Amino acid sequence: MPFLTLNNDWSKLADRYNQAFSNKPEVPRIKYNSFDDGLIRGGFLNVGIAAARDTARIGKFYLSGRGASFLIKQVGLQLSNPKLEQLPNTGALSNSNTRLYNLGVNTLAQVPINALGGHIIRHGILPVGGVGFLEGDSRNNVKGYNYENIVLTNDKAGKNRLISYLDKIKFIDASNTTPIELNSYNGGAASVYGIGKTFITTTALHTNKPTSSTLSYAGLLQYFDSYRTITNSGYIPNQQTQVSNLIGQSISNRVRAGFLTEEVINPFTGDTESSPSAADRARANQLNSTAAQQLAEAEAKQNLIDEINTNIADNDFSIFNHPLYRNKNIQSRIGVSTSKFGPNNIKQAYKVDSINVIDIVNSSTFYGNSLKPNSDPAVSKLLNKGKNDVGGYFGRDIIKFRIEFLNNDLPVLANSINGEAVNTDVLAFRAYINDFNDGINAKWNPYRYMGRGEEFYVYEGFTRDISVDFTIFAHSPEEMRPIYRKLNYLMSSFAPDYSPQLKMRGNISYLTIGDYLYRQPGIFTDIKLSGMLDSHWEIALDAPEKGFDKGQYELPKHIKVNLSFKPIHTFLPRKVQAGKYADTPFITVDKKAYPTQAGARYDSKTKQLITPASNKYLD
Repeated sequence: MPFLTLNNDWSKLADRYNQAFSNKPEVPRIKYNSFDDGLIRGGFLNVGIAAARDTARIGKFYLSGRGASFLIKQVGLQLSNPKLEQLPNTGALSNSNTRLYNLGVNTLAQVPINALGGHIIRHGILPVGGVGFLEGDSRNNVKGYNYENIVLTNDKAGKNRLISYLDKIKFIDASNTTPIELNSYNGGAASVYGIGKTFITTTALHTNKPTSSTLSYAGLLQYFDSYRTITNSGYIPNQQTQVSNLIGQSISNRVRAGFLTEEVINPFTGDTESSPSAADRARANQLNSTAAQQLAEAEAKQNLIDEINTNIADNDFSIFNHPLYRNKNIQSRIGVSTSKFGPNNIKQAYKVDSINVIDIVNSSTFYGNSLKPNSDPAVSKLLNKGKNDVGGYFGRDIIKFRIEFLNNDLPVLANSINGEAVNTDVLAFRAYINDFNDGINAKWNPYRYMGRGEEFYVYEGFTRDISVDFTIFAHSPEEMRPIYRKLNYLMSSFAPDYSPQLKMRGNISYLTIGDYLYRQPGIFTDIKLSGMLDSHWEIALDAPEKGFDKGQYELPKHIKVNLSFKPIHTFLPRKVQAGKYADTPFITVDKKAYPTQAGARYDSKTKQLITPASNKYLD
């Protein structure tokens, strides 16, 4: 077709484009204007025109076939939501029902207020009210619109959902392997577009109900009853206000009684000009009696408030009464320090950290006492704890973390077993590990052959790089000295060591991080200290107060340490051979190098270390 014969008048095609070739709904042809009132971008009038056009367009879309399909789909998707709690005495057509989609009415009502930043809830029977309206789900407590208020309202009415679940499981025993149905409803997560039913059940594995009073059903009921007492209609704030009012009224009545019984004295002559009458004295006595009653009532109310708050506090910490917690808490098992303001049920407040107070010791001493109770007098002598008690077991942490350096003058002890008794200085740190990375880089040398375009490669070896970033933190003055002794030793390891003949030597190190790396030999190539200003410092102001700062230095209590490490493997690094997985332990312990130490556990009955005979992961 010649170019000149083409129809270039696009205005003639406008009607056909809008009607025949487009399935978009027609909208009113309202023209925009150029007036900008400065109140809103584009002018309030233009925004109103755009809102009207959008509302009409979406409304016409609802009437089309695609629109009807869209609405049906949204109803199903809304029904697929989980069933949340609703306000009491509200049904399926309530605005607190978050699974109801009212065929697009709320969505359409949202369109004209978009430009103004308005928010209308998607769910519910009406565009206003309901959970989330006026941002009541997050930033304010608009009554009825905040989900927390809905839950608390049900709680006050004795309809706590978790308690209702507990009612269904409190009598089951371990022999019952049938899941218990806690709740079920139409739609929900198990449905397809709201078609189907969702069941919430327990697991098939059951244990006997708790026998301890602190964990029993009655104990939970007591907790919730106390909680309702406090929260119901603002009970505590109202009572506290009444206490303040009664005290104020009592003071006012006593002042009034004082005025009634006051004698009038002439300031010039000192003579009594008038005395209170009998009626005034009687009235004053009545006011004083009322004031005494009000003060007594205020005191009684305050005592009740204090008692309720104490009961709630006791219930909040009732788990600490459980014998398992008292005997096996993290303070007694791991030896972390705990504040004196902790739960009273922890009978012993450990002021120092059992790992931080371990000074630099040789490997024979460290592993010879490993996992023995810190309360043992022989072990206690190894700790720089002052007069404080220390919980836990020697060297025990949730994750083992320590750094060792080979004694260059006596690298192996006389009682060495398969090289296990290497003589090292051990630096034990609490495993506050921020980051840990491990990577291997293979080196391939490229070659080219005549007639081939691609490169060929000859394997030449590999390098392995490990980095660890950890935090050192002193919880008490007693920990400062051993922490800084170990940190100073660590930094000195990057400098040379000298033989008796003054020959310069490097320092071989051993790194342990859990069982991922166990006494892995290697070299540290880089150290960086940071975070010295992230926390407060020890300021060592002992004089003139003569307090606890004697012997302290002005040093940070918090330091971040970043180390780079290159391992020297205790095994032949190679590809794992079939059936010999434990012979190449790049990860986990090398049982051939450390047959009696790796994975050891302390037996409190025999007071001996129990070591697994093999690598449970790789064998």
